[in-house]
Amino acid sequence: MGEHTGAFQDMLEALERFASENIAPREDLGSSTEFPFDLWKRMGEEGLLGASVPEEYGGSGLGYGAISRLAMALARRGGCLGIVLSWLMHQIACRFVMAGMASKDLMDTYLPGLAAGEATVSIAISEPKTGAHPRHMETRAEKTARGYLVSGEKAFLTNGPIASLFVVVAVTKTEGGLKSFSSMVVRRETEGLEVLPPLDVGFLHPCPHGAITMDRCAVGEDHVLGRPHKAYEDLVVPFRLVEDVCLMGMLIGSARSRLDDIVSKLRDRGTAPGEEVVFSLGGLESSLRAIEVLASEAARILDADGPAADIRPLVLAFRSLFSEIHKGTGLLYGVAGVTPSQQALTMGKDLDALGGFASRVARRTQVKIGSGMLGGVSRVDI
Repeated sequence: MGEHTGAFQDMLEALERFASENIAPREDLGSSTEFPFDLWKRMGEEGLLGASVPEEYGGSGLGYGAISRLAMALARRGGCLGIVLSWLMHQIACRFVMAGMASKDLMDTYLPGLAAGEATVSIAISEPKTGAHPRHMETRAEKTARGYLVSGEKAFLTNGPIASLFVVVAVTKTEGGLKSFSSMVVRRETEGLEVLPPLDVGFLHPCPHGAITMDRCAVGEDHVLGRPHKAYEDLVVPFRLVEDVCLMGMLIGSARSRLDDIVSKLRDRGTAPGEEVVFSLGGLESSLRAIEVLASEAARILDADGPAADIRPLVLAFRSLFSEIHKGTGLLYGVAGVTPSQQALTMGKDLDALGGFASRVARRTQVKIGSGMLGGVSRVDI
């Protein structure tokens, strides 16, 4: 972390204190579909939403390694993955997209508000039924003399219902049947933009998800991010990797939170648990330390080399090992005869749902890696 070590330590202590005092006591958060605007506002007032925003814009200027470790602390101390996800996606959007692709004028306009929690940005890539597949995405931006007119629908937007800014990825050119995309900032109040009612995805409450529709929304040329017609290569593909790496911290924090729950209840009994329980605890602790090393190395590479670095093998290895830790923790509750707290129970269900979704994505990635090892030999030929 270099010159930001002091800033990180300050942020870590403040975030742990906030989570312990304001998130953990609200055991209903993980089952609520109502977003806690009071918490979000306080996080902004206390500077906790500006962790990844450059210092010149009122933030702490922290990198991905620090963000991952902060997410770990927020999950462990707060016990609510929905809050962590909202916070984490805000950090990624601020650092990777707004601070990484916006012009200086756009950064001057929006980053101070994002650091203070006065604004929230949502990344609008996926579309109904088609997801983020480039062949099927239909949202288009028609070129005008002053910028673009954007029309289409975006779905499954994390923080969408509470966002004041949307980073919209839209088709801006089609040649030979191939689509090229650009990304642009669209303000919530833009005429023709409608924020649809929140979508309950069934887990990770109270993190809000939603959709927007756009009907010829006027966006100025100055609100285009990065290279025109290169948004899929520059934003969509690397965004997935940045998200995966930063989520490692959240997952480790969740595992430690559940393990803390077990250890606390075993200590409260006042009697020594059996050897099998102690053996399992030791195994889970050892595995957690191992994946912490994986997470730290992945974030270090991302900070040093950017999203172009191929960290996919580390991500896949992490997911595989974390899956075993998650299963082992669930089994340990039963072996130890411990009843999970409400927060630990909700967190376990959230992790079950996340694991099911992640396993499908991981399989596709792993097949690509394996196919690359075989060169021209196709999977069908094997």
